[in-house]
Amino acid sequence: RRHAETLAERRRKRRNQIKSPDTPDSPGALKANMPCNSMVDCSHANSNKNPALQPLVAEGVANQILTGNESIMGLMIESHLERGKQSMPEDLSQLRYGVSLTDGCISWADTQSCLRSVADKLSEVYRRRRA
Repeated sequence: RRHAETLAERRRKRRNQIKSPDTPDSPGALKANMPCNSMVDCSHANSNKNPALQPLVAEGVANQILTGNESIMGLMIESHLERGKQSMPEDLSQLRYGVSLTDGCISWADTQSCLRSVADKLSEVYRRRRA
């Protein structure tokens, strides 16, 4: 039984579908040999809306790049000074400094650790791509 398709496999299939002319994956962009790159959102659905899983998603993205996926050009992480999320209180003095009001985030310390880990893992790949 086959596992879920990789991002690269889905992108190859989409190349044969009709796209609107203003998208990077449009047939015109492909014919012009323009790059068709993706940025992966480590939050929201990719982490099941659990901010603590974002570093795991980032490692998975790094592993896809290591195994040859060249369409991934970056990743997004929901990050703030402190982890978590808070609602807007009636009494604004109850706001916690450095905690997001919008989306659940990982802390700045966790962000640094995650990005350093991904950078270390991919340093040789990107060195070869630039050569």
